[in-house]
Amino acid sequence: MRPNRHRPGSVFYFYIVILIAAWLLVENLSCSELPVPRFEWTDIPPSMAPAKGEVEFGFLVVRENRGDGGSSRTIRLPVMIAKSRSSEPKPDPILFTTGGPGVMTTLYGGRDLTRWPFLDERDFIYFEQRGALHSQPSLVGPEIDSVVSDAIGKNINGKPEREKLLEAAVRLRDRLKRDGIDLAAYNTTESAYDIEDLRRALQIEQWNLYGISYSCLLMIEVMRNHPEGIRSVILDSPLIPGAKWDETSVGNYWAVLHSMFEACRSDSAVNTAYPELEKRFLELIDEAYRKPIDIVVEHPFNKDSVSVELDGEGIFLAAAHFIENGQYIYGFPYWMSLMCNRDADMLARMATELVSIPPYAWGMRYSIWCNDVFLFEDFDKFSRHDNVPYRLSTISLTVVPPGIFDLWPRNEADPAFTQPICSEIPALVANGQYDPDTPPEWGKELCRTLPNSHYFLFPGQSHLPLFLHPAGRRIAMAFLDNPYERPDDSVIAESPFRFYSGN
Repeated sequence: MRPNRHRPGSVFYFYIVILIAAWLLVENLSCSELPVPRFEWTDIPPSMAPAKGEVEFGFLVVRENRGDGGSSRTIRLPVMIAKSRSSEPKPDPILFTTGGPGVMTTLYGGRDLTRWPFLDERDFIYFEQRGALHSQPSLVGPEIDSVVSDAIGKNINGKPEREKLLEAAVRLRDRLKRDGIDLAAYNTTESAYDIEDLRRALQIEQWNLYGISYSCLLMIEVMRNHPEGIRSVILDSPLIPGAKWDETSVGNYWAVLHSMFEACRSDSAVNTAYPELEKRFLELIDEAYRKPIDIVVEHPFNKDSVSVELDGEGIFLAAAHFIENGQYIYGFPYWMSLMCNRDADMLARMATELVSIPPYAWGMRYSIWCNDVFLFEDFDKFSRHDNVPYRLSTISLTVVPPGIFDLWPRNEADPAFTQPICSEIPALVANGQYDPDTPPEWGKELCRTLPNSHYFLFPGQSHLPLFLHPAGRRIAMAFLDNPYERPDDSVIAESPFRFYSGN
């Protein structure tokens, strides 16, 4: 009986078969069984890289809809980590994401990171929300951009016709749905889960959250549903739970304008140089309703010169949009006087602000607003205002045209979303005195249920004062050093505010 011998090549072929089987297993796992959520490190795309500063980059991979038992497809969310300049950075980084909703957070990546004082002590994490420009998938809406662009120079106030805008929204919705996108899953609650998944994926024990405008509402949802790991929260110009933005927007914008008019009247030097501003402004609105004012502006897309007619509503909205930008507050009496005198250059600057097309991912903007805000508002109040001059009482100023609510996929309303946030987490809350988008009353209301909050009102500032006021970043840095101790507010008084009086 011959002994059992392996032929020399048999072992080799055996291992080849094993290696092929292992490769097939790995490939199968890579396609369908890799853990979700997870983080994938990669090189930063050149279009997103900062001009200066060291960064790391990757994608957070999560389920599009966590409520479907894990069967939904995955989405990839860009994350850019600006590295601290310190050789021994503190272990609790800052997570930042922007507002809108629908603005890209990674837009800030192309700027000079060295200007951020936060990097002296901590890493600074830029998080792109689901649906924004660089997320995968992106819910950008060229259909909407095209209709909005085409209306400039053709329609009163440069606004698109309602039916054309709704038709474009239907085309956008249908295209995204054909791509397999679950539009109802693009909401604040899912985004809050994304942020917590990111913390776990990066194995961060504690971090600090930084929200602005709409993203303050997102950070509040993280505080509500995922408080673990949050060391502190910075909320600059917060949109708060239960705020009825679309119902109150016209009243809020007028309240800011009226208070600015009153402040100018109370300052003898300003009032002498620019008398009766409120009266002249309302007279201009009346005149524009009788005969719209023709203004030549540069088209925001093709840069051609186009003629835009503004009626009374357009004049009001142009002024309202202008004061959103804090750099114009100081010169308010000057430019308002020029506007009331029908100065062509001033009217052109203001009309340009009105017809500018923001870089929104429209599908994301529509999804979040229809899922999270419109659900709790009274559409009948959008153009019925009792606390404004009669000329403004029927104007409608909404984040999303109401007709889109009826055609956009959405979830059932969850009343808990509108409830105040009660939390012991330290919070820095800031408002600008003349902010028409997120009134100071909202920030003060928010702090009532945050016992470890520190509230700051910045005189003479509009939206996002922590970004724009000279003392804003100093206060934020002091807060991060010791979140339970109120930062010194005397630094605000170092830059006292007065309107320009012509001297």
